[in-house]
Amino acid sequence: MKLITIALSTVFISLNASAADSAAMKPTDAQISSVVMTASQAEVTDAKLAQSKATNKEVKDFAAQMIKDHGKNEKDAQALTKKIGVTPDMNFAQTQELKKSTATKAETMKSLKGAEFDKAYIENQVAMHQSLLNDLNEKFIPAAQNPEFKTFLQTTKGHIEAHLTHAKDLQAKMTK
Repeated sequence: MKLITIALSTVFISLNASAADSAAMKPTDAQISSVVMTASQAEVTDAKLAQSKATNKEVKDFAAQMIKDHGKNEKDAQALTKKIGVTPDMNFAQTQELKKSTATKAETMKSLKGAEFDKAYIENQVAMHQSLLNDLNEKFIPAAQNPEFKTFLQTTKGHIEAHLTHAKDLQAKMTK
């Protein structure tokens, strides 16, 4: 359980670590797109692990939905950034921190089995989606410059809200 708490804490730190920097300087569309794409990649990676390790059918079904939805989101983001001439800034500090924390979390998750894995995966999904939703609301949507990109982020926000609700529902079922 200590490892799960550490992993979740790392995710929170990662997605919010640049808060002081962001307060002083709004992120650019290139920086925002890199975080959104990296988060989608991490979601797909985690969901593939859940597909192979989860024992709860609802968790496996949720993971399948994450693969589908976040895979599409990443492809859509890539196509849109190309269309509007934005090159994702993969060196953005928040993107690098997110990559590092999700890799660490994935290693922790690999060591878990059965119901412990299922619970940790869903807890992580709640944390990741809540953190990304916060970033979308507080930093990314307000800072987006390109109108098409802003619309994309607002659409993404709707998907993230739905995923968060679903993950919280699963979490509640698992704690009963």
